[in-house]
Amino acid sequence: MNAPTLASAPSPAPVKVSFKAQMLLAREDAIIKVVNQLLAEKGFEAMTVDEVAANVGIA
Repeated sequence: MNAPTLASAPSPAPVKVSFKAQMLLAREDAIIKVVNQLLAEKGFEAMTVDEVAANVGIA
């Protein structure tokens, strides 16, 4: 019995992601980047949600 190996296994079909889902993922990535930046610059106690939103452009 021959089990399929990684080399012989077929590649999965690409998953189609809607435009709305792509935009949501992009916004989440932007928020995470800004939060990391503000944490590094100011620390947790000094940063605010309003500051994060303003830097992402959603305020």
